[in-house]
Amino acid sequence: MTSKTKSVPGKFKLLVYDAFEGEFYQEKTYKTEDEALKSARDKLSALEKAQPSTRSGGQEQSGIQDRVFIQYPNGRLIRVMPG
Repeated sequence: MTSKTKSVPGKFKLLVYDAFEGEFYQEKTYKTEDEALKSARDKLSALEKAQPSTRSGGQEQSGIQDRVFIQYPNGRLIRVMPG
């Protein structure tokens, strides 16, 4: 798995894992965790419209819908799930 992201100290990064390409790409950076989480939820909503769960399997383990993550300033990466 490759990554097209760079670490930015003090920033929360919104990352998307492209299931088809098999790599991460960076959407935006945010100053706060709350901003990043809101954007991640918005991105999940947009993905649901572009890659409907009924056809992609959604965010389930076997689904092929793109995945949304936040990378914390310390490098920790968490996956954001709908709901």
